[in-house]
Amino acid sequence: MCARYESWPLLKEFRQDEARGVALPGGDLVPAPGREALVGAISSAQPTGARLDELVRRARRYRRWKGDTLDSLSYIPSKGYGSLPFCDANHNPNLVRVYIDAQHDYLHDRIYLLGALVVACEDALSGRIAAGASCA
Repeated sequence: MCARYESWPLLKEFRQDEARGVALPGGDLVPAPGREALVGAISSAQPTGARLDELVRRARRYRRWKGDTLDSLSYIPSKGYGSLPFCDANHNPNLVRVYIDAQHDYLHDRIYLLGALVVACEDALSGRIAAGASCA
């Protein structure tokens, strides 16, 4: 059994309103006092650096859902950009995207579904070329 969440130190906190001395839940996240060096080290790590604020906001939301008294937002601001390429008339106008889906049955150690969708763009207008079939 692990320790309760309240005993874990916070990595980042919401910026304080200077005039009223209260946290601004919709505001920026700043390093918690005494955690600046750790935040700097985590921020420089490639997998987490750019997403640190998002990860902290998700963790705060989870802790609140578990019953902790912790300020959090009901949404995640600045979730970033998706990894799919952008397509318009000036950027990748003839892009071909292939979406592949494979489902694995871990009980029988077999693939039970394979599917693919190919979408091509011509002058930034997309159209479906082919849809994959599933197998049992």
